[in-house]
Amino acid sequence: MPISSYLNPSKIRIYLLLIISYAFYCYIAGGYAVFLLLSTITTFFAAKLIESAESKSKKRWALYSCLVLNFGILFFFKFQTIFHIIPNHPAVILPIGMSFYMFQSIGYMLDIYNKTLLKSESDFAKYALFVSFFPTILSGPIQKGSELLPQLNSGTKVSRLMVESGIRKLITGLFLKLVIADNLSAVLSPSFSNAGELGVGTAWITALLYPVQIYTDFLGYSLMAVGCANLLGFKIADNFNRPFFSENIPAFWRRWHISLTNWMTDYVFSPLSIILRDWGIYGLALASGFIFILVGVWHGGTINYLIFGVIHSIAISLSIIFQKRRKKFEKQHSLKNNKIYCAIRIVTTYLIVCFSFIFFRSASLHDAIGMIENLFIGVTSPEVVYSLSPSFVSALAATLLLLIFEIRREYYPQQFNLLDNPNCCLRIISYCILIALTVWIGSKEFLPFIYFQF
Repeated sequence: MPISSYLNPSKIRIYLLLIISYAFYCYIAGGYAVFLLLSTITTFFAAKLIESAESKSKKRWALYSCLVLNFGILFFFKFQTIFHIIPNHPAVILPIGMSFYMFQSIGYMLDIYNKTLLKSESDFAKYALFVSFFPTILSGPIQKGSELLPQLNSGTKVSRLMVESGIRKLITGLFLKLVIADNLSAVLSPSFSNAGELGVGTAWITALLYPVQIYTDFLGYSLMAVGCANLLGFKIADNFNRPFFSENIPAFWRRWHISLTNWMTDYVFSPLSIILRDWGIYGLALASGFIFILVGVWHGGTINYLIFGVIHSIAISLSIIFQKRRKKFEKQHSLKNNKIYCAIRIVTTYLIVCFSFIFFRSASLHDAIGMIENLFIGVTSPEVVYSLSPSFVSALAATLLLLIFEIRREYYPQQFNLLDNPNCCLRIISYCILIALTVWIGSKEFLPFIYFQF
């Protein structure tokens, strides 16, 4: 290849971003970056072998070998303490971002195998950047090859609109993280640490607010990741779409951690539903339920994460099985557009989510059961209670503001625009208010993002 091709501005940009991405990951994860490089190399060449192999047996050999190697490494780090892979040895911490970059690289390889991506990437530097892209490597959103690789190949340019979009997402994400998530953490963490000492009121406040904490924490990160990518000229799909307005659990997962749900749907649900197609609606329910047990186990190898997955698995399976009956019932009673009926379904869905997140957040099954018991019984002795501390009041006020904002986005998308108002002055004033609120009432301690542990 001529030397001039390496001096092409788009090439230089790729190499520069690749160096920055690896430097960033090495700074965060240290020597564990070797597993990032290993996953990148194996999936890159496995995809090449799959594409060029003439026989199906060779394609399968390349695919299965790469899957065993990558998932084997991920399995080792996630479940080594559960299965005592290294007896009498301190736990080896899961390298940050490993689940996300492995899902991304494996998804690319599966797309080549399934021919949903017609051509493998020939430039190793571009593929390495696709896997290691620093805004998304730590906690997603998980990107498909068909989404990000064309942008790397086309030499995207930064536009004014993308810069403004990036700034808006960065400001909003930081507000959600510092003002709501971290302030809530200061009051919710002691409750989960003392799950057996809560009164009924405190237990309910804890259970109802934790989904808000994890939502604003993860949404905050995702917005900042997408915003950073926008500033570099890349378009990254949003990872959340106002999930707490969902009227059932399947709808919730179409709006929550969208990139993980899409990954599971494309690479687990779709082939499994084909295998179970003779079972009709029950096959779909079984396939859907299975992937959400996997989602629970993906978060960790403890009984609590398994129960979290089982709760969502049962809710989704039942929703699919009774879908026709529900629609018939709604049609008979003209309930489809009934606001009270819709509100009841939204509240019911949120309560199921709250219940499942008790297991997700609790340190042990004993703590989760203790929290659930206190929702109905509580303690009579002195308990852990919430004081009206400035951080708690700030978090509640900001949560109310977020709720109003999301109601507007959900039901009145063309009205009361502030952050994306056509008037430039009004937009700038809105940004300045968010920045001022973040500095004024935001947590002074920036806590690690919750999903960094997965």
